[in-house]
Amino acid sequence: RGLIQATRLFSQALERQRFEINRALRERDRDAAYWAASRMIQMVPEKTDPAYQEAYKTLRSLQKPKGS
Repeated sequence: RGLIQATRLFSQALERQRFEINRALRERDRDAAYWAASRMIQMVPEKTDPAYQEAYKTLRSLQKPKGS
């Protein structure tokens, strides 16, 4: 039961990051999108995971914000 709850919470956290990335991109806030994608990458330990690949692709399409 604990594993199911942890998995659900993890999935919700990933969805939240996807939402933040998409919201920032819609608003043309590339800095916020960059950092949301960066957070998503840090959440996913396995580089072959589709969520990691999704965030990595977004991150690569954006430039790192200046002053970071």
